[in-house]
Amino acid sequence: MKVAITADLHLSARHFSGDFEQDKFSKNIQGLPKNQQNRWLVFREIVNFCLDHKIKHLICAGDLLEEPDSAAIISRVIAGARQVNFYFICGNHDYFLSQKLFPSLPNLFVFDKPAIVEIGSRIFAFLPYQEAEPLIKSFMELKPKIPEDKDVVLVSHSDIASDKDYSKSADCENKKMYFPLTKKDLQIISPLAVFLGHIHQPQVNPVFQKVFYCTSPCALDHTEIGLRKFLLADFNASLPKVEFVHLKQGFVFYEFEIFVFAKDEEEVIKTQAESIINKMFEDLGAGTKAGILAERAVLSIKVKGATSQGIPFVEDVVKAALGERVFKLFLDVSGLAVGRGAAVLEKIEQHAKAIFSADFKHYKNRQVYGLSGDLTSEIMQRACREVVRCLK
Repeated sequence: MKVAITADLHLSARHFSGDFEQDKFSKNIQGLPKNQQNRWLVFREIVNFCLDHKIKHLICAGDLLEEPDSAAIISRVIAGARQVNFYFICGNHDYFLSQKLFPSLPNLFVFDKPAIVEIGSRIFAFLPYQEAEPLIKSFMELKPKIPEDKDVVLVSHSDIASDKDYSKSADCENKKMYFPLTKKDLQIISPLAVFLGHIHQPQVNPVFQKVFYCTSPCALDHTEIGLRKFLLADFNASLPKVEFVHLKQGFVFYEFEIFVFAKDEEEVIKTQAESIINKMFEDLGAGTKAGILAERAVLSIKVKGATSQGIPFVEDVVKAALGERVFKLFLDVSGLAVGRGAAVLEKIEQHAKAIFSADFKHYKNRQVYGLSGDLTSEIMQRACREVVRCLK
């Protein structure tokens, strides 16, 4: 048995254009792309994946919706996918979720209270968000209902915490973690696996032992960087095998730095720009078509270091190297210092030689620029930071 697991879609009726056709969404995107409209497409993509691969169960671990009005829209998708059973729990945003919002959908199960459910041959404990309560309290209410000879799979909208992060004492009242699952709790529960909503950032491995963050399959804004995914858990073996499935809809946000050190500035910028392009292609996977970055990549670049050519020159070179190759480019040059003429370069090179002499004595017979590209860049960046501090 395979189960698809996701969370934190934050679907809103306010951002639904009336149809699930992508062209009707893309026409409405203006300015800073918030990616809300794409979220509906991403949900549809996950459901289609389940249908195409005969996955019979799809779990959302909280924060599926932003308001009750969205239930009518998502019901259309669920009604058209009768081969899939849907399991939703409440998160801190969709605390209002209940079965009453979804009438006449026999393949949908909504849990607004803790519940034990058998899916296939596995026992699942669904623990919806409870404000200002530890997760273990909800679990202990369910424990008598769990067969002693069965391992439990825990699904909740929570975060893994150390025992010191959560306290019921008055002194720590303002520091309490939100509906936490502590490492001590895991010893008590001893689950087969744990799947948690709430944390949006993608991951590769369990965050702790058997604990997986479901991650948001569609970035909420530019702070949520990296390729978006959902989980596919295979429960056919004694221990579940979990893999991440990459999604083809929605923007992918990236953040990179470009370092300028007042020498061959245009060439240096173009070289780093090509490296950034290659990293994004690598992230998006083999076989990525050439135009995919212009369709999906939203790129934030922080330019640091020192320039003798001036900030407008650096901005123009960066925009020429990257601007037309991504969907949208955001440029931050606040970390770039300006030093006129050759003096700034001379100061940087003086610092570079001092660093080279002090820290790279095993290369004493070679010049700074005779080192590998990575070592040269490291030395020049350290030197440039010293000069930038003086310039600022």
